[in-house]
Amino acid sequence: MGLALSGCLDIGDDATSRGIRTLRIYDGTVRVRAPDGYCIDQRASQERDGFVVMSGCAIVSDVAIMPTALALITVQVGPAGSAIVSGSEAELAELLQNAEGAVMLSPYADAGTIEILSVDARIGQVDVAFTDRGAHPVSGLGDQEWRAFFDLGGRSATVAVRAYAHTPLGDRPGKALLAATVRSVIDVNLETSALVNR
Repeated sequence: MGLALSGCLDIGDDATSRGIRTLRIYDGTVRVRAPDGYCIDQRASQERDGFVVMSGCAIVSDVAIMPTALALITVQVGPAGSAIVSGSEAELAELLQNAEGAVMLSPYADAGTIEILSVDARIGQVDVAFTDRGAHPVSGLGDQEWRAFFDLGGRSATVAVRAYAHTPLGDRPGKALLAATVRSVIDVNLETSALVNR
């Protein structure tokens, strides 16, 4: 199945072909911002369900900008009250290293296609790097993925970075892109909170 990728403006700008870098989700109180070089695909994203898709700006808009490390990035933010990571980092890290965690990582719940490469737990966040040898719902992607689980206010949040088959990423740039995306999502919501609390 192919994925149609479109349009990357920061929120508050007007026009369209420049694309979108920031998107409001749910009731508009939560925002997701793409890292540098990336724009948001509104057609593939599902704002009401907290699901956002990103790729290089030149792929999804008229902006002739491409990131150094190219991948397909997805962000899933859960509903209010869904936060699960803070205080349970060690338990989540352990889960991700067994068959139950592999089922959770596979788009088809097939633990047999997943190979865990590394799991890193820190305060408030758990990262996992893995390969998935199974078919992916989006055509053209490779088998390398980096995923982060964290809480965004009182909501659960997941960022997934999946390399394209024709431009594989090494572990270091994959992890760096994951970290940049997580930081971008957290920072844009901290900015929103600061404006609301003024």
